[in-house]
Amino acid sequence: MVVSQQYVKPADPNSPHPSASEIADFMRSQGFQPTPKSYFGWERSEDGIKVLDARPDNFIKTPAGVVPVDLVMAQEGSGGESFTEPRSNAAAADNVEANSRKLSSTRPIKAR
Repeated sequence: MVVSQQYVKPADPNSPHPSASEIADFMRSQGFQPTPKSYFGWERSEDGIKVLDARPDNFIKTPAGVVPVDLVMAQEGSGGESFTEPRSNAAAADNVEANSRKLSSTRPIKAR
């Protein structure tokens, strides 16, 4: 679990975030495809990694390129949950304890 990261200096402090098309280019370069009916979602079928909240303010445009800074990530099969289908708050609450136990056995998600 990452709880902090080093400061990422934007290429242009007055416009620190990339455009939606720059984010799409970055995500596709990492093997991801857009996920329909999700909240700014992307998925990589080869390893089941899913990303949500991939909106411009969660990326920084640096001199070296686009850097993600606050994405929601999971790997299919690590928690058994769907990121595209809504579920009730009661169902979510029922799974808190089970998902907490699964966190200790979840594999790290590898970036390309």
